[in-house]
Amino acid sequence: ITNGFEEIQGKKMKNSGLEPYFKTVITSEQVGVKKPNAEIFNFALTTCQAKADESVMIGDNYEADVMGALQCGLDAIFCNFNKEPSAENIKSVTQLVQLKQYL
Repeated sequence: ITNGFEEIQGKKMKNSGLEPYFKTVITSEQVGVKKPNAEIFNFALTTCQAKADESVMIGDNYEADVMGALQCGLDAIFCNFNKEPSAENIKSVTQLVQLKQYL
C-alpha cells in the first residue's frame, strides 16, 4: 500500500529489485484515497483476499502507515529510520534486516 502514483511506484519497485517479491501493489491513485484512510487498507485486504488479523503493514510513516493499519485491525511494524518518538507498544525497526525478528 503506497500513497505514491502508480507509474512512479512501479519504477521504484523495478529499480530497487523488490518487484519480484510483491504480487500486488495498491496505490492511493488506484483507490482514490491516501493512507491513513481506512478505505485503502480495506481495499488492499479485499483485493488480496486477506484477513486483517493475519496481515501486517510495514511502513516508514508513523501516522499514515502504522496508525492507519492499526485502526483497521492490521498489525504494524514501524521502519523508524530517523529514530522518531513512537509509542512503546509499537513494533519498530531502525534497519530493514531487523524485520526478520517479526516475520
